[in-house]
Amino acid sequence: QRSAFAPFAAGLAVCAAGGFGGSVQCAEDEGESEKGTEPKDEPKAEPTADPKAQAHVDLLTHTFPFQGYIDLTEYRAVTLQQLTRLVQFAKENCNKWHDMSPPAYSKTAGKTLSMEFLNLYHMNCWTIMPATRL
Repeated sequence: QRSAFAPFAAGLAVCAAGGFGGSVQCAEDEGESEKGTEPKDEPKAEPTADPKAQAHVDLLTHTFPFQGYIDLTEYRAVTLQQLTRLVQFAKENCNKWHDMSPPAYSKTAGKTLSMEFLNLYHMNCWTIMPATRL
């Protein structure tokens, strides 16, 4: 099962350039809504040791339901509203994730993740890869 997260996963680089910590200030435009971008009631995630765990994948696919394929890269833009939803999802769930990187590559290896040091590598492991698996 694929997720609607796939078409805008590449946009994470925008926020990840400086990390997701306090420096990211995204604000939704009030009154504007895009099809499929409204927040939905989502199942609560329990701490998990595996980003491929079915409960975690179910949370991702529920939060970011598949909306179709976008073949051409130039049409895979990320809206501010989508990016805001993604940052909110990370804020609500990253404390249930841990850094999967080996100690040789990450000074936070094995630690519980926090918005203070969450980066694109963490998001790739916990959101992009599980949400876009075939």
